[in-house]
Amino acid sequence: TLYGIQYVSYNVHAIQHIVDDADKYGNLDAISCFPFENKLKDIKRLIRKPSQALPQIIRRLSEEFLGAEDQHDKPELKFSHQNGPVPANCPQGVAQFKQVQCKSFKLNIDHNGDRCVSYDNNKVAVVRNILKIGDSIWLVVSKFHTIDDVFTYPCPSTKVGIYHVRDIEAIIDVIPVMSVVKCVLLPVPNEDSFTAAKFLHRMY
Repeated sequence: TLYGIQYVSYNVHAIQHIVDDADKYGNLDAISCFPFENKLKDIKRLIRKPSQALPQIIRRLSEEFLGAEDQHDKPELKFSHQNGPVPANCPQGVAQFKQVQCKSFKLNIDHNGDRCVSYDNNKVAVVRNILKIGDSIWLVVSKFHTIDDVFTYPCPSTKVGIYHVRDIEAIIDVIPVMSVVKCVLLPVPNEDSFTAAKFLHRMY
C-alpha cells in the first residue's frame, strides 16, 4: 500500500508470517538466519580470484582448520608435582600437574577461582589434581553433595548453569578434562556454601 508492488521482496512477504513462526518455533532469535548471512562476508574474503570460487574457499577453510588444530587442540600442562591425591587404581608414578592451560581458560588446583568445574548433567566439583596418563589428561575432583537453585524465576537457575552448592564430598572422582565446563565459584556471605556459575565455553 505504501510503496507499491515493485518493492515487495521475499523479506517483506515473510513479515506476514512472523507471528505464526513465533507461535510454532518460539523466540525469533532462535530461528533467525542472520548469523548465516553475516558469515557470507567472511567467506567472500577467502576468494582471491574470480574463477574456481568453491575450491578456493575449501582450501582456505582447510588451512584455517588445520592451523587452529595445531595451535589450540593440545592443552599445556604446567607445574609438575608429586603431592596427590591420586586414585589407588592409577598407574605407578603417574605424572601430576598443578595447572592445565587450554585455548580459552585454565584450571589451577592452587587457586580457588580456577578449580571449579561442571560435568555429567550438572554435577559441580572442585579440581584437586591434574593427571597425564598416556596421551590423555584427567582431573581428580571432589564433587558437591548438595546442588540447589539460586533463583527459580523466570526459570530455575540450574537450567542456565547457575548453582547453589554445599557439602563437598571427601570421595574423589577421575574425569577426562574434555568432559568439563569451567565454573566461577563465589562464596555465599554468612553461609558455608557457594554460588557456582558455568562459563559460556567448554574446555575443548
